[in-house]
Formats: sequence, C-alpha cells, structure tokens
Amino acid sequence: MDSGNRRRLSLALYALCLVALAGAVYLISQSVKTAGATGILRVSSPDKKSSISVSRNDSTAKFIGVGNAKVRLAPGSYLVGASDNGRQVYGTVIIKKQMAVNLNLNPANAVVFPTVEAVNFSGFDSLISNGLTSAQVNIIKSGFFRYKPTEKTVAIDTSSVVPGPHNPDVDIGFSLQFNLSLDSKTLKAVVSYSDLTSARLQLFDQQGSAVFDSSK
Repeated sequence: MDSGNRRRLSLALYALCLVALAGAVYLISQSVKTAGATGILRVSSPDKKSSISVSRNDSTAKFIGVGNAKVRLAPGSYLVGASDNGRQVYGTVIIKKQMAVNLNLNPANAVVFPTVEAVNFSGFDSLISNGLTSAQVNIIKSGFFRYKPTEKTVAIDTSSVVPGPHNPDVDIGFSLQFNLSLDSKTLKAVVSYSDLTSARLQLFDQQGSAVFDSSK
C-alpha cells in the first residue's frame, strides 16, 4: 500500500473514531439528561408471578415486569397495579425528579368485590322455556344480585315454574311464578312483564311476606 492510500485509510479511521466518540458523548448526555428529568419507581411483590403494570391519567396500563420491576418515569402521579389469578391490588405513587420511590404490592391482599357474574345461577333456562327472553333473564339475575349481593347460588326449582293468573280482558301483562333456593334460604318468586325487554322481580318468604321488589 503506497503512502497516499495509507493516509486516506488513516483519515477514514480517524473520521469513524470521531463519529463513534460523538455518538457516545450524545448517548451519555442524553442518559444524564433523562436521569435528571425523571424519577425511579421500584415495585416489589411477595408473589413472584404477579404481573406489574403502571398507568397515568387514565391511559392504558403498561406492563413493566413480573414479581419485581424498576422503571424510570417522568414526574407525576401514577397508578401501579399487581395482579395474579384474577386478584388485583393497586397503589398510587408520586414520582419526582431524581428521586426513587419503592412500592410493595401483594395481590393476596386484594379485596374481591361481589359481581353478578360470580353468582351460580341454576335452572334459569326454564324461564326461557316459559317465554322469557335472554335479556329479561339477565334483568332478573341483576334483581337477585340487588337483593343479596353476597349470594353464591340461586337455584330455581324448575318443576315449580308456572304461568301466573292472566285475564286477557283485564291484564295487559304476564307473569311467571316459581320456587327457588338462594344459598340456604327458600323463597317464592314472581316475575311480571308486559313486553320482551323488561321484567319485574318480586320475592316472598315462606310465610308469604314480600321481601324484595325490583321496581322499588
């Protein structure tokens, strides 16, 4: 290789070194800038399978780790969640510049709120067989949930489902009557309706006293 080629090669290598150095300086300066403008959130959980997420201002939660997580965040208030096996627990943190926040979340401590979906409804197909729509059955289920949100099982005695009294010359609506057990309690129910999109649920105890009316 003659001296001219060596000189050109040396200049090219020198230029590449300058570019690499400039890139490194830029990355370092950006890292310093980011570190100075953000704070650190450290999240831990005794449940090492728990999924950890963080969200801000009602935005979609972002997954940041499992069991333990560390992330840099812009200053502000954040909602942090940990979930496992359908149980979720949340905590709120405030992130400040150049400060670290530690948060411990345990899904085992989550409060499980009752929902109508968690209730075991048995025998409700018999209501559809007797003319009710799926929408009306869902309304009735919601009525049972209103009566006792902590209920576990509502079971209809399907052999007891009968149409209520109906005089076509006077009555504009229809009804169904049936017996049921709500957990350990035995009740009588009357479902009345005048169209296929609404339903009224009334419950009576074994002495015939009204204990619930979904229209009230």
